Amino acid sequence: MLTINRNGRIEMDIDHLLEPTPITMDDAVGRYSTLELNLFYHVISSPLCRYEQRFGKGRVPNSVLKMDARERFKSILKAGMINGNPKGYFVNKHKDALTASQLDSIKSVSFALCKREEMPRHFTARESEYAICFFHDFLDNSGVRPVSYLNGRNEREQQTLIFSAPHLAEVFSPKYDMRWENEWRVKGMLEFCPDDVAFVVAPDCDYKSMLDWLHSDDNDLEDYTLLPSSIFCDTLKYLEMVPKLDHSGWSQIRLYDELLMDFEEFLPLTKSDKAEMHRLADQYLTCMAEAELHYLYEHRFTSRFFEFLGDLDDAVKKSPLFSKHELMKKNASDHWRSNINFVKASYEKWFEIQHDRITAKWLPDEAV
Repeated sequence: MLTINRNGRIEMDIDHLLEPTPITMDDAVGRYSTLELNLFYHVISSPLCRYEQRFGKGRVPNSVLKMDARERFKSILKAGMINGNPKGYFVNKHKDALTASQLDSIKSVSFALCKREEMPRHFTARESEYAICFFHDFLDNSGVRPVSYLNGRNEREQQTLIFSAPHLAEVFSPKYDMRWENEWRVKGMLEFCPDDVAFVVAPDCDYKSMLDWLHSDDNDLEDYTLLPSSIFCDTLKYLEMVPKLDHSGWSQIRLYDELLMDFEEFLPLTKSDKAEMHRLADQYLTCMAEAELHYLYEHRFTSRFFEFLGDLDDAVKKSPLFSKHELMKKNASDHWRSNINFVKASYEKWFEIQHDRITAKWLPDEAV
């Protein structure tokens, strides 16, 4: 989805918005099986993670070190700000009289530019499933840049990098090669508001509690859309979470276009049920998660463009520049429609697996 243009600026690839919208389920599966969804995530670290256990002293303020990942997540959202920590090649190269926290030139806020299926590795590295997904244009305007490695560069290239952006300089080693993180950084600290955030993430077990906290009168943070981390880690578990999601509005589900069911009628999945679900519905589950993330990110982002378009003169709207804006609108809203279809298709497989056990409850007691 996100690409880097020749000038180093971050852009959203719009090719899929200019293609015909999916008509059949096969069309939708084909689209969401191939669409790349790489977004910017700031994963909140736990004080138990490798980075802080080995390198936190003198770099992370004691007040933050005392907080667990959940407390940090809440503090960041409440303040609308992420304080940068010193990091990079120079973090342990200061005078003995100083601490790394005094080196403002290498303080930065980190982000991973990654796909949905890569997020579990970031959660593991940070020992936390709390995260914030930021819109790319906001980060681009805030000066986000990719980390640059000194390895493999000649002396002049290294000198130029260090002179221009010491906060971006890093080295990797056989003991720890962090290039997989695809890390980007904003120098200093980052202030933001809900309009700058596509969605926020919390562990499934904390979803309800965190949602209540966001919506409490004391916080006034209900503009944030909260997702459970299972959308990245376990799509079947996410399917079970769908009826509980605040933003989805599911109360019942209609299967096969005619059978209206309450979600409570589905039985907990047994081990063999889960194996069958993965065998029969794995593709739908993956596409469901991809379509949901596309919708939450792209719908809000493209709505800004259409709002801008609405302010233009009619003659301008009819120019070749905007000749396909109606098709773009249809495609931008397709994520929502396709997501619903993938959820239904997945629950239909759930019903088929448990058919006899579910329908047995529909019979009068004397008929069982």
